[in-house]
Amino acid sequence: MPPRTDRRPPRRPAQHREAPAAPATPSATPPGAQVAGLQLVELDPKTILWDEHRIISRYNADASQGLRQSMADDGQQDPIVVYKVGDTWRGAGGQHRCLAAIENGAPTITAVVRQGSEEDVRRANYVTGLHQEKADPLSVAETLWHDYNTMGIDLGTI
Repeated sequence: MPPRTDRRPPRRPAQHREAPAAPATPSATPPGAQVAGLQLVELDPKTILWDEHRIISRYNADASQGLRQSMADDGQQDPIVVYKVGDTWRGAGGQHRCLAAIENGAPTITAVVRQGSEEDVRRANYVTGLHQEKADPLSVAETLWHDYNTMGIDLGTI
């Protein structure tokens, strides 16, 4: 019988290759810079107003303590989101980080600024709050009930 010719050739031993150089780490974006049309600013966390009736994450004392400690040790990793409405800063995302900054005595917190109205702040809260799996169900119910009774907003509008 003739030898088979459909076999693969034997594998060669692996050769050592140098790992490619890591890409340069991008420099931090300075406050006040425009990134993708959004502005980054440093704000006093005590000046940011948060709606009393808003969808929030489930409270977890251990995670909250961990966040405070992480921010104390490593600084703020992600900016919060605020809207400039008139002369006020309205918080739309990152309330736990803002509270941790206040509790840690941080003089400023980095925020992404969006321009908009009170309605835009509410809409941003609905979008982020209703789409995160860790939303507190009681805060969802209270917020929707409040907005339905005071503003006439219903699930069809949302």
